[in-house]
Amino acid sequence: MAIREASPRRPIRTTVSLPAETLEALDYWIEKGQVVSRAEFIDRATARELARLRDEEIDSLYEEAADDPELAAQDDEIMKAFESADSETARMLDEEHGPWDAASN
Repeated sequence: MAIREASPRRPIRTTVSLPAETLEALDYWIEKGQVVSRAEFIDRATARELARLRDEEIDSLYEEAADDPELAAQDDEIMKAFESADSETARMLDEEHGPWDAASN
């Protein structure tokens, strides 16, 4: 089934089947004024679920990267490359502001 091209926020009519109790609960909240419409609620709920799935996918990619030995080696190289710069910056800050005291910060 092809979806016709539309602007990102232009609605496309579709049909979904939901359990009667779900629709009754949704209609209850619409009547109370907590929800504008079924479509608006389903759109917001779908957007939240899609964001959650995207976040899970990103988390999974980070977990995979954490176990990648090549990435770990690159990370070690970068840390070593910045080691002297970090030491120099710390020395300069100590000279300008005095030694950093973790207890007072």
